[in-house]
Amino acid sequence: RESPKLKAEAFKLIPGGEGHAGHGCKADTDSKETTWPDCRRAVNQRYFDEIAALEKKFDDGQCKGGVAKCTDSPPVYCKEGLCALREPGTKMP
Repeated sequence: RESPKLKAEAFKLIPGGEGHAGHGCKADTDSKETTWPDCRRAVNQRYFDEIAALEKKFDDGQCKGGVAKCTDSPPVYCKEGLCALREPGTKMP
């Protein structure tokens, strides 16, 4: 089926995925948190949109899969030109 392929494709788009060391940004507003295919992933707008399109195909195809329970996710921000999750104890600007 297509479902595992869609999730695998999404994982390739997240930072640390195959070919992605990080997602570039210029300001905090460039960084977004994606909750699919897993929790706590900071991505830029371009990859956020690509992952959302894959998630829509996944949902439209009525794919089944474990749903991650995302709780207490830290905010995302632009850290030295890369989208990142704000570390505990880091002050908000």
